[in-house]
Amino acid sequence: MAKRQKADVLGGNFHLELIENMANNALKNEANSKKEKKAKFQMLLNKLEENVRLTENQKIFSDKIINNTITIGSGVAGTSKTFTACYSLLKCLFKGEIEKIIITKPIKESGENLGFLPGTIDDKMAPYLESFIHNMEEILGEESINWLLQNGFIEGKAIAYMRGSTFNKAGMFLDEGQNLDHKGFMVFITRIGKDSKIVVAGDVTQRDIEEKKVVMHEFIELFKGIESVAVHEFKREDIVRNKILIEITDRYEEWKSKKGF
Repeated sequence: MAKRQKADVLGGNFHLELIENMANNALKNEANSKKEKKAKFQMLLNKLEENVRLTENQKIFSDKIINNTITIGSGVAGTSKTFTACYSLLKCLFKGEIEKIIITKPIKESGENLGFLPGTIDDKMAPYLESFIHNMEEILGEESINWLLQNGFIEGKAIAYMRGSTFNKAGMFLDEGQNLDHKGFMVFITRIGKDSKIVVAGDVTQRDIEEKKVVMHEFIELFKGIESVAVHEFKREDIVRNKILIEITDRYEEWKSKKGF
């Protein structure tokens, strides 16, 4: 009987020691993982700062994104609104100011109707998220962005399925904001959680919804004066995509005015 009790005690001690070792190993692995992540993020931050040179107006927009809770950037096509927003949120991610980036845009086709898209919601969202991924790859390269996607640091979300969600310590980026009506805008804006920030970019002259439903310009006016909300405007002289767009957009706006569009 005494031998059995001794064996039980020894067995109990062995299992307790095993559990403690497993817990210690888990803590060590977690610590190592955090160190690896910190080192990876520092490397990516260095790469980002080496690869990107912003124009003066892009830098002002970037500083507003980094220093405010909500930033709305508007202006003509070709001014790199999307690129600058991606750059700024990646910078916030690597500095530990946010833990992930949420990217989204209204599911609206430009000019032509492609019809039903097969597959899962992720499959259906993929074509609309390509512009984000393309801009991020231009900043850091395909391999780095794939790593961020695979590890959940960048996520694409459909606005239609956001209701009920809260995004804490996230950088939420809505592009093509001109294609979202007032209900969609409020669904997106009200998902913001603790220590999160929102960026909205768009060009009200490139709408794919009825003009009466476009509210981005009205939300800009609505939010003005609220603490930690910033608004930024890009003008035709800020175009960097190709300077020929300056004359093309001028003529297009003149043509639209004559046609009454």
